[in-house]
Amino acid sequence: MTLTDDEVTHAACIGTYRRLRALHRRRVEPYGSPVDAWEVDIEGAAAEFAVSKALGLPWRYEVVDDLSDTPVDVGDNVQVRWTKYDNGHLTIYPRDRNSDIFVLVTGRIPDFSLRGWIDGVEGKRIGRYGIDPRGNAFWIEASSLRNMNKLVEGIRA
Repeated sequence: MTLTDDEVTHAACIGTYRRLRALHRRRVEPYGSPVDAWEVDIEGAAAEFAVSKALGLPWRYEVVDDLSDTPVDVGDNVQVRWTKYDNGHLTIYPRDRNSDIFVLVTGRIPDFSLRGWIDGVEGKRIGRYGIDPRGNAFWIEASSLRNMNKLVEGIRA
C-alpha cells in the first residue's frame, strides 16, 4: 500500500500533532516511552492511514489525552501495530481488548505492507509471552497471522 503525497502530509501532520500534544500534556505513555517517539507517532499514523485506506473504513485519528482505554485506530475495532522491520512481529499487550482486530503493518512512509491480522483473543492465545521494552506482551509472528484479503472480504460482506 503506497500513500500519496497528500496522504503522507496528512498522516505526518496528525503524527506530529499527537507527539506535540503528548509533550505539552506530559502524558504518560500507556506502554512506556518508545525509543523514538517522533518516529513512532508519525510512521504509526501513516500506517493507520494505510490500513484505513485498504479497508475502506474511517481512520480514527483523533488525539486523545486519556489513554486509560486504548483508542481505536480504524473503524470500530481495528488496532494497527506498525514496525519498520520487514521481518517484524505483531505485538499485543495484556490490556488490549480481546474483541479488537490487530493488523501488522511493516515498512516506512510512503510504502507499507499490510502483513496480516488476528483478533485479540487468538493473539493472546497463540502469541509468545514475554517482556519487551514497553512491558508484558504477546508476540505473534507474521506467518501466524490471517490473510488481509479475508479481513477486507469480511468488511465488505
